[in-house]
Amino acid sequence: MSSPHIDYLFDDSTGEPAATDFSDLHGRRFLRVRTTLTRADYIVVQVYDFGAVNHQSNASEYYQQSRAVLTLHFSGNSLGSVKYEHWRSSMPVEEYLKKSLLSRSSSRTFAMSDSQEYKWTSDTSLGHTWTCFNAQRYLVAHYDVRGHTEPQYPNSSGNTLTVSRTFMHLTIEIVTSLILMRYIAKRP
Repeated sequence: MSSPHIDYLFDDSTGEPAATDFSDLHGRRFLRVRTTLTRADYIVVQVYDFGAVNHQSNASEYYQQSRAVLTLHFSGNSLGSVKYEHWRSSMPVEEYLKKSLLSRSSSRTFAMSDSQEYKWTSDTSLGHTWTCFNAQRYLVAHYDVRGHTEPQYPNSSGNTLTVSRTFMHLTIEIVTSLILMRYIAKRP
């Protein structure tokens, strides 16, 4: 049963930024994240948005609605690049996720396809591992990592991504930018 008036609550199946599934607990959306190429100094990660979930079929029968491609570098000055299907070319991660002079490395601003500015921050005082706000400081999304004292669940990392239903149309960009933020946070 679909629940159009509540926020999207995605289960993060593995907790691994480059190999997981994000499945809305109400079956309204399903995204798959996969590493499609691995080299010594970079990987290519693709994010697929399959839209609504048909629980009667398996993931290979879903129809891809949109896709993002990330090339993530492990060394050097470049973080890599990002490209969405609706873009003509890829963009360096440093241009897509901009670090302001006054912010920490765990806080970056970016624009989504609606031309609005958004900001991811890793400030646990806000009650979440990662939090995304728009320029008006409206809570757009948050990512929560399962605590060490919480029980483990079968076929789930226990991590969740919540996306405000108002911003549901930007889900692939929210997931993609979150993957990049987690990647940047782990990079030396």
